[in-house]
Amino acid sequence: MDKVGTGFPLTIDNSLVMPLSYAQNVSDRQDLISTVIIIPNSQYSMQTEINNLENSYPKYDAYSQKDAQKTIDDNLKEPTIFMNMIIVIIFAVSTVLIINVMMMSVKEKTKDIGTMRALGTKRKSIMLLIMYESLILSSIGGIIGILLIAPIYSVMGLMMGATSLDFTIPTTVLLQVVLIIFVIGTFSGLIPAYLATKISPIEALRYE
Repeated sequence: MDKVGTGFPLTIDNSLVMPLSYAQNVSDRQDLISTVIIIPNSQYSMQTEINNLENSYPKYDAYSQKDAQKTIDDNLKEPTIFMNMIIVIIFAVSTVLIINVMMMSVKEKTKDIGTMRALGTKRKSIMLLIMYESLILSSIGGIIGILLIAPIYSVMGLMMGATSLDFTIPTTVLLQVVLIIFVIGTFSGLIPAYLATKISPIEALRYE
């Protein structure tokens, strides 16, 4: 029992699940009964049976599927909060980085933007141009991140003791990533695009 919980990504460190017959053979106690699974008939409610069992056998504990699910949810609550905090931090950092890159891009293209404005290009068109560039930049980062998911997952699994890894990215996760990429790209391009529309053509043409 030095090393338990080899399942990945969920590692169970304090419990071991095995068939009852195998547990009896390993412990050399054929009459040992540690768990009884009871499935009530449709005419009986689960809660009623739990109450009856607890009243009849006060030394034993009775758990329903809802209780087991609640225990799992409680155990995963803190890791879920931690992961959500990481996601928020990554979202904020990515947004700030893209904003900085786009601000530098707008600054470097000041003269080009001034030429476009002098030729009659509308502010809306310039704003959309900057927004498209921001979306392309965030999309490149998102694609690279998606391609790195499987290798990183495999490395983490091997580090945690997994012997076999069969990982496929769920469609819902891909849709969420695409949505996040769109939101980050759009939001990050708003400020640089707005500043680009405020550039004066005359001042921009004088810019070196």
